[in-house]
Amino acid sequence: HPIVVNKDFEIIDGQNRFKACKLLGIPVMYIISKSASIKDVILMNNTQLGWKMKDYLRCFSHKNHDNYKEYLEVKSFMEEYKLNFSIALYLLSDGKGDEYGRTAFKRGTFKIRNMKKAKKMADILLKIKAFAPDLVIVMRFCMAYFKLSELDKFDTDTSISQLKKYRRKIDGAISYEDYLQRVKDTYNYRLLKNNKISFRKKGF
Repeated sequence: HPIVVNKDFEIIDGQNRFKACKLLGIPVMYIISKSASIKDVILMNNTQLGWKMKDYLRCFSHKNHDNYKEYLEVKSFMEEYKLNFSIALYLLSDGKGDEYGRTAFKRGTFKIRNMKKAKKMADILLKIKAFAPDLVIVMRFCMAYFKLSELDKFDTDTSISQLKKYRRKIDGAISYEDYLQRVKDTYNYRLLKNNKISFRKKGF
C-alpha cells in the first residue's frame, strides 16, 4: 500500500512504511492527496487492519483535524496517568455517550466533559494502583467505585484506607453489580453505623 502525502510531501499516513523503505534502501510508493481528510485515512486503513484507539488518537490529534486540540488534551491525560483507553475515556466523557465516549472518539468528535473531575478521579486511581494495580485496570471496578463516590457520606480517604486493608473482599466480583456491592461492603466493613454508605439513593 502506498503512503499518503500532502502537497508539501508531509506524510499523512504511512510513517512506518516510509521508515521501513528508507532502512531497506528501496523506493517509496506514494500518493499525493491535496484534499484527503483524516477520516479518509482512517477508512483506508480500516480496509487493511482494524485500528486501535491509539491510532485514532494519533490521527485526530494532527493539526489538520478541526477537533485536534481536544485529542491533544486526551493524549496529555493518557501520558500523565497511564490508564488504559477505556477507563481514560470513561473519565473524560464523565461516563456519558455511546460506549462511554468510544464511539465519538472513533468519529473524531470526542469532547472532554469535565477535565477537572477526570483528573481528580484519575488521581484517586493512582492511589489505589499503588496497592491494587489489578483493580484499576478493571472497567467494572472503576465504574462501581465512581458511582459510589457520588453518595453523600462517601469519603475518598476512607475508601482508599478500607480498600488497602480489606482489598481481598473485592475478589470474585464479575459483573458491575458484583463490584458495586463488594466495594460498598469493603467501604463499610467495621465502620461505625453513622459512617457507612448506603444505596438508598435514586440512581442505584
